[in-house]
Amino acid sequence: MKPRRNPRQRFLKFIIRLLRWIWRIFYTIGREIITKLRQFISYLGQRTLSIFVLILLIFFSSVILAGILPSPQIFEGNLVVKNLSFTYAGQESNKLFLNNIREISQIEGEGNQTFILNGRFSNPSDQILNQKLLQLNSLKILLPHEKSQWIISPATTKQPSELKISELRLQPKTSINSLSYNPYNRRLSLPLTTTEQNDVKVKTDELNEAAQLSISLGDYPIKLTLTGYKLEDLGLQDSPDSPNPIELIFQPDNSQLSLSLNKTTRLSVNLPDLRKVNSEEWLWGDLDVKNVNFEQLKQTGININDEIYNSTIIKGQIRMGERELKIESNQFLLISKPGINRLLNLEIIPPKPPQEINVQIADEAVEVSTPPEGLEVRFAGEAKQIQVGLDRRLPVRSLKSSFLANFFSNDVIIAMISFFSAAIISLLSWIVNDFLSWLSANSKAAANP
Repeated sequence: MKPRRNPRQRFLKFIIRLLRWIWRIFYTIGREIITKLRQFISYLGQRTLSIFVLILLIFFSSVILAGILPSPQIFEGNLVVKNLSFTYAGQESNKLFLNNIREISQIEGEGNQTFILNGRFSNPSDQILNQKLLQLNSLKILLPHEKSQWIISPATTKQPSELKISELRLQPKTSINSLSYNPYNRRLSLPLTTTEQNDVKVKTDELNEAAQLSISLGDYPIKLTLTGYKLEDLGLQDSPDSPNPIELIFQPDNSQLSLSLNKTTRLSVNLPDLRKVNSEEWLWGDLDVKNVNFEQLKQTGININDEIYNSTIIKGQIRMGERELKIESNQFLLISKPGINRLLNLEIIPPKPPQEINVQIADEAVEVSTPPEGLEVRFAGEAKQIQVGLDRRLPVRSLKSSFLANFFSNDVIIAMISFFSAAIISLLSWIVNDFLSWLSANSKAAANP
């Protein structure tokens, strides 16, 4: 009586037989392919015309692939957005970003900062502090906390504001996260951060510096409000956790104030009425950039998984070659790498002029003022594909580029692909039939020597 095999042995034997069977199939197919390949090479050696046809097949196939496979192509776009984020990727230090913004009602900064003011100081609301201030002609202001704040504004509203941002210059690898303009309080917000640099030759001060801010204070007194401060000259300090702001009236000796904004600084500027000033050159473009996006992340602050991305796009369009893609409000813009690498122009859209509407009931005219829509951004870059959709995971429209798109229009490319596809079918049919005829003739010749 034969011993019974256990299930494991039977399974291993089955696997071995299956592998042998698969090997025999692949071996037979491979040997047949090699045989046919050798015969085809012999066929090409005897038929000169077939070589020319094969070259045409390879050329036509390459053209079709060049017209289908994605290839990077330059694109340009123009968007109106609520806010945008980007990183300055240029190598030039002190790159101009804000330029000659006049009649500012308030400048606010948040973050670690140290600066010295020269002039005359006072505080009419605190007589003891006022006596100390009157004895000073300079004051060192230390803001040691990330939530420390400083606010500069005109001391009185009776005169026109002379407060002006002469310039704001960015350092390499500085990021502006959520650059935005609020049309209701006319506030421009610029949260600045810097990324780590790998160049060991870069000084520590340059690593921590995000931007250089130059402010013109004017000739009139300035009100300075501080939170989270340390004033060693006065023996005063404050913590942002339990804030006790201090207000100082400052008559500067020098109207120019230069600040080095550190690597984490939030800057806010209250702008004048855009209908009364020329704002075209306030935001300076011509920037090499990376990591550009038009999205805003919303979180509850309770659970890190509770987050939603919202598009900040209001409207716009993108052009790649001869094709154009229109982008509507709240749609996401998804661009393949390398993506946007140049900000050509940034501009705050001014309010539209008031419109008159005739109310039939009262027979009166009503003025309707339309606020600025947002920031207008013109940019350029390079990408294989651009997608648009209300859901960033399910885009509904796209622009794709190919190598041929750099030289021909879409209509020409479609015509070329159609023509070469038909030619390939005809040539492939001819070369297969001719090869089979050659095989048949050789087989008869071998059978009848």
